[in-house]
Amino acid sequence: MPHVVNGIGTWYWGKNNIVSRTARCEFCGVHQELTSFDTTLYFVVFFLPVIPLKKKRVFDQCPSCKRHRAMPLKKWEQQKHESLMKAVEAWQAAPGNPESAKNAINTSVAFHDKQAFEDMSVPIAQTFARDSEMQLYLGDAFDHFGDAEAADDRYRSALALRNDPQTRRRYAAFLLRRLRPDDARPYLADILTTRDQQDARLLLGLAQAYQGVGNHEAAAQLIDETGTAFPNLLSDAEFDRIRRTSAKYRGTNKRIKVAALDQKPAVRQGSWFNRNGAKIIVGGIVAAAVTWFTVLAMSLGKHEVNLINGTDAAYTVEIGGKRFTIGPMSRTVASIDEGKYTVTVLDRAGKLDPAAIELKTSFWSRPFDRHTFVLNPDRCALLYQEEIQYTSGGTSHGGGAPRIDYLQGRVLYDLKKPDDPFTEPPPEVSLPSESSVVTRTHLALVTELTPSQTANFIKKKLGESAAAQWARRYAAVSNNDLLAMSLLAEFLKPEEWTAEIRPRLNERPLRLEWHRFYQNTMEREHPDYDLPGEYQKLLTNDPQNKGLIYLVARITEDRNKSVELFRKAAEPPDPSPFALYALALDDLSNADFSAALDHATHAAKMDPKNPQFTWALRESHEALGQIDEALAIPRSQEKHDGHDYAHVLDEVRLLIKKGAINDARSRIDVFCQEVSNLTHSDKESVDVARSWLMSAYYYGVGDLANFHQSLAALKEPLAMFESSLTSGKFAEAETALKQIEGEGDPSNYALLSACAASGGGSRSEPAVAERSWHTALGLMKQHGSKDDRRLATILESGKAPSDEELRAWSSRPSERCVMLACLGLRYPQMRDKAYPLAARLNYAAGYPQREVAKIVGEAAR
Repeated sequence: MPHVVNGIGTWYWGKNNIVSRTARCEFCGVHQELTSFDTTLYFVVFFLPVIPLKKKRVFDQCPSCKRHRAMPLKKWEQQKHESLMKAVEAWQAAPGNPESAKNAINTSVAFHDKQAFEDMSVPIAQTFARDSEMQLYLGDAFDHFGDAEAADDRYRSALALRNDPQTRRRYAAFLLRRLRPDDARPYLADILTTRDQQDARLLLGLAQAYQGVGNHEAAAQLIDETGTAFPNLLSDAEFDRIRRTSAKYRGTNKRIKVAALDQKPAVRQGSWFNRNGAKIIVGGIVAAAVTWFTVLAMSLGKHEVNLINGTDAAYTVEIGGKRFTIGPMSRTVASIDEGKYTVTVLDRAGKLDPAAIELKTSFWSRPFDRHTFVLNPDRCALLYQEEIQYTSGGTSHGGGAPRIDYLQGRVLYDLKKPDDPFTEPPPEVSLPSESSVVTRTHLALVTELTPSQTANFIKKKLGESAAAQWARRYAAVSNNDLLAMSLLAEFLKPEEWTAEIRPRLNERPLRLEWHRFYQNTMEREHPDYDLPGEYQKLLTNDPQNKGLIYLVARITEDRNKSVELFRKAAEPPDPSPFALYALALDDLSNADFSAALDHATHAAKMDPKNPQFTWALRESHEALGQIDEALAIPRSQEKHDGHDYAHVLDEVRLLIKKGAINDARSRIDVFCQEVSNLTHSDKESVDVARSWLMSAYYYGVGDLANFHQSLAALKEPLAMFESSLTSGKFAEAETALKQIEGEGDPSNYALLSACAASGGGSRSEPAVAERSWHTALGLMKQHGSKDDRRLATILESGKAPSDEELRAWSSRPSERCVMLACLGLRYPQMRDKAYPLAARLNYAAGYPQREVAKIVGEAAR
């Protein structure tokens, strides 16, 4: 095996008697064109031939990994002569023995001796005129030596003798290699009808043959039929490449060259220069190379460094006294000399520690070791490197699934210089020959994922520990505290989360989302901890801080005192928007919608990007019947990036409530088209989004038959639950709830309990109602808030809660509405108060509004 270090060592020069075949490399596993040839091994300097060492026969050299097998050329010639003589003599000694005949054919093919094969082909064909397998052997051999007419004749003879799938496939493969797709198609048609997974890829070869003759209409139609018959191929890189090629050239007659098709004769000679160039170019190039090396190595001591921002906010970074501003999720290029530096993010002082880096390369290897330096001061960027191969048939990704390496978590990356750093790779490149394969590396920053999607993607690709570390880094630099807390809570254990957040509780101004999450975690994980005492101490040291007053209010046991503190925190000047939100939530829960609107409006004005405040504002408008005002809120939050599902769902609900039925249906169509465009026509994503939205649409207009049909198409536990519940199949609804991942939603179990107890318009199921009720209480105690746990404890005792105990339970209107329905069924003495309030809280258009209304109405009767 040739070996060089910095261009010095041994290397092959010159090629002759070249033989190519398409197969999978035994070393790297990539399926592509492997080459065998006669060559000379040279001692090289800077890859230039200096001293010839020995002549070689190279076998199956891979263009990707360059690995192969080799033997001395003289030994190869001797082995060829001896093997052919032995095989031919054995056949001649027993001309009727099929194994000796096959061995003779195989030997002539293996050594590429066309004359030897032609000498034996006629007598073998006559002797085994009724042997279909032998006719196939002969057809393969004629094909190998480039005699297409003779090969076709043998394949047809085999087919006449044995018209089975295997023979048809062999003949079809030959026709495809000769770019005769129309002739080949009848022999492959049954693959679609039988769903023959083993031979499915032959259909991809058929599509490429159509592309090779410029019939892109037929290729596109075949690809569509293949994708329908074999859904597993939809995610296959080769399938996608063929599909995109036909889509690109559809309507034209452009012929697309495919390396595996339209094969040339097996053996070909290298050019004169290829065979003799090594003797010509050694001369005067050595001195020039030495001069070039010295000058180039000295000039490469200064580097173009890619500064990457992996966050959604711009910041300024200082490196060696120089300052650079980097935009959100973007790149800035800086010219920096080699050396040691301290990297400081000026906008994140105190949140992100400075990092020490060193830019360094070897003087002797600089001209040969190409470097790309990537500097990510925030440590949050997710980068990927992808290898893309170019052939005469188009591009592919390593002959199969794309080879992609993901990079994240480091400040400095010293990468072997990619061909296309932070630029789109070219759609095509110039190839040395039709059989050549050119590999290029593409380096890019992942920008299309949300922070939550990024964390989950890192977890999937790099593991839970990497995702947790990313969440920590993102929380340190993000300006979105609510999102940062959500990510920390999702990817860190409670004790890790607490340790991460404690040092930040004394920061000023207060990071209220951090405190809210901290309080919730401590109440859930450490119920005996004196959390009110900790916050009362903070408030004593800063008694006028409205944020601290709000934080003390939310952990105060006495509900009346809690609301009083909320009101104090919401007083001008400088009211706490979170206190206003808390009052709005309290107003909504008690059906005081006008007061809720007033508080929510003030909170949203102070922080219009906070989703909790805008939620309260939308709920207040909807509860008051101000549908146009409610509609304006989700519309203002939509980004039209394919991730607007929740906002579009609100739009659809509210449009139906307004009576704009056609507008609701049109909004669904527009959103699904957006998803289709942004996911490159990922049909599954579009179908899922459409089914959920259409289920909401049909529920809103009262078409329960189509509501159930839309849910059935989803085949998801939550959809099964909603369908079974609204159909009165309560046992099936209970089973579906148990299949939902995670701990479960207490409100779903409470709703099931109420529906099963009342019968939902059909037969009641007391056993399901009772089990669901206790499951709901268990979930409230195990995973709920402090208020959830307190109410669940009261309800587990079997007694009806008092008005004060029920008011002390802080919850959203939809949850309170369902709970009131449950309590009215379990405690008839509460109905006079519970059901009127439940009816007022049941204002939200859409599921499960009809179920709650049905429960309250039936119970009232």
